[in-house]
Amino acid sequence: MCHHTPLPLGLYLALTEDKDASEKFFSLPPHAQQSVIRHAGEVSSPMEMRQYVRNLQEKEVL
Repeated sequence: MCHHTPLPLGLYLALTEDKDASEKFFSLPPHAQQSVIRHAGEVSSPMEMRQYVRNLQEKEVL
């Protein structure tokens, strides 16, 4: 059985607006996706979430 944490709405919406970041996120291993999801919970505005998602393309996410 596989358990996945649902994407927070803000993260989901930001990923739908940025194809490259979305591809990067979904290519990450599960533990790295979980890390992104945890950190997304600390983001406080839609603009900040878009920036966070944009930064996924440029960083090595662990």
